[in-house]
Amino acid sequence: MTVTVPFAPAARSFLARGGVLLALISGLAACGGGGGGGGDNTPSADPQSGSESSQSAGNTPTTDGGAPSAGAGATTAVTSTDAFRFLTQASFGPTEAEVQRVVTMGYDAWLNEQFSPTLLPSRTHRAILELRDRDHQYDAGSSSVRAPLTDIPNGFLTQAMTEQPQLKQRLVMAWSEILVASLADSYLGHEKNKFVGYLDVLTANCCGKYKDLLAAVAKTPAMGHYLTYLRNQKEDSKTGRTPDENFAREIMQLFSIGLYKLNLDGSIYLDPVTRKPVETYTQADIQGLAKVFTGFALDHSSGARNWNCFWSNASCREETASAFKPMVGYPAFHSTSEKVFLGTTIPAQTTADPEASFQAAISAIASHPNVAPFIGKQLIQRFVTSNPSATYVRDVATAFRDSDGDISATVRAMLLHSEARSATTRALSGYGKVREPVLRMTALLRAFSHTSDRIRASASPKETFSPARLKYYDIGWTSNPGTQLAQMSFFSPSVFNFFRPGYVPPAGTATATAGKVAPELQIHSESAEVGYVNWVMEAVQYGIGSYKVYDADGKCGVVKVVDAAYPNCPVDTAQRRDVQFSFVAERAAAATPSALVTLVASRLMGGVISSSLRASVETAVNSINIDGATGSAKDALLDNRTRAAIFLIMISPEFIVQK
Repeated sequence: MTVTVPFAPAARSFLARGGVLLALISGLAACGGGGGGGGDNTPSADPQSGSESSQSAGNTPTTDGGAPSAGAGATTAVTSTDAFRFLTQASFGPTEAEVQRVVTMGYDAWLNEQFSPTLLPSRTHRAILELRDRDHQYDAGSSSVRAPLTDIPNGFLTQAMTEQPQLKQRLVMAWSEILVASLADSYLGHEKNKFVGYLDVLTANCCGKYKDLLAAVAKTPAMGHYLTYLRNQKEDSKTGRTPDENFAREIMQLFSIGLYKLNLDGSIYLDPVTRKPVETYTQADIQGLAKVFTGFALDHSSGARNWNCFWSNASCREETASAFKPMVGYPAFHSTSEKVFLGTTIPAQTTADPEASFQAAISAIASHPNVAPFIGKQLIQRFVTSNPSATYVRDVATAFRDSDGDISATVRAMLLHSEARSATTRALSGYGKVREPVLRMTALLRAFSHTSDRIRASASPKETFSPARLKYYDIGWTSNPGTQLAQMSFFSPSVFNFFRPGYVPPAGTATATAGKVAPELQIHSESAEVGYVNWVMEAVQYGIGSYKVYDADGKCGVVKVVDAAYPNCPVDTAQRRDVQFSFVAERAAAATPSALVTLVASRLMGGVISSSLRASVETAVNSINIDGATGSAKDALLDNRTRAAIFLIMISPEFIVQK
């Protein structure tokens, strides 16, 4: 196969790079959700640690026998390669500084720091949206202007990429993909306050008891709207009305227990007589639970629980504050009949008590034995590997069960388990997970030096408001599969997330043949991979984000209008994408292809790169000839070498499949 380097002066057309694209697609098909293609792919280690220098292939453990125990390696010395892998799982991407912190302090201390109740993002999502609304209104000179939808994921990614609460924010992302509400919903896309209220609930409850997280999410106005139980009314025998069953179904199927009864190790329990799976709930359970979720609506400032407030009518109109408060029960609309579900019976109520019904239902759901393996396995899939062994799931589920659903204890057991930490396990065929496209982007941004015009923009002398203009990454849309990432945080196409935890690629693929799942490959397609390859090339060459006028002279912030009162503020006309990479620091290494590949592999993959990929990238980098070049011309060629190395590694299965 001939690889045309995208950054060589004579090779500007992306369409000429078919060889690279075909290699990417065929590589993903071979490794599926777990990596480990054939050929000469012996991993080479970070020279500073050497911990991965000798690895042997094997079979993914699927039974209790011989699997590593939980917590193995938690107290041993941490190498830089180990720390990099840990942070790949637990953060939005390793940085050199954070890798060294983990090496110095160890896993336990880092986790203690991350789970500290005082370590929080600098702003709530509500505050971010309010500041962006203000900034847009100032720029437009109109109080009716509001921030676009993209400012919500942009605000989240800004804090996720730049602030210390890495694990908590990774959990927020994970919970948003398990307890799904989505901005793709037309109503929530309009009611942005409700959605950021939901994100703040995920943040506040990301690491506590799962029961509390489930209850808090269930009461968010965003979830009430998204799964249509806000203003859900009790049954009426005269009209034939029955309670809406949407939320009752999804809180069981997707948020807690799943469709079939599970063993603690995540395997499906089989009826001892029929040897068939046993369903966790029936239509009767859905109907009984649907009665619980009747009579809930917005909590208005008046505190009234009357007909007008239930419907947010003129005399009790919906106000901004209600979007951020938990929904409350309106007794007149709540079912008083007996509610039977999941082996629980809530007796008929003489006086309607929606809150008592709600709490009883959440307790019954959260204490169901399926919750520990169902949620535990999904967390493993979101952070570590798509196909965890039975022992891994059992150990994490046990931590969940024995801690009464404590999320921090569960995540600690997950990240410190030897199946997450062992170099031997890492080398197994079928181990690992496909990186979500958004996490590929954040890994790049945290690995290499860059600037953001929206973050570094100077303050305009015309701006007198406080606090100052919000600094944020203007990433813009990333959801287009043909030109971008085929994923944008919080824009799941349905309540089933971007991808299902049990997704199996089409028959005939290596993953399907092996009986494995690869959730993230549900948004994989040939067109999506073309889009991803395009996106990486464009990102390192031209930057990331919205293409806008920027503050080229650094004098007047982002205000671009002519104003005679400020003659020293000329109107800017220069345009570029918000995020711009700088590869000045890499130029010394770029002079030697082998040194450059070692550097880029260290930043993106912790130094673990196969000999075959290393050789291919070195050859491609070496094809960008710097002989005889001097000054700025040589610098441009050195930068192109760095771009080529990043590009080729980022589109390789070895990077895309997190091991």
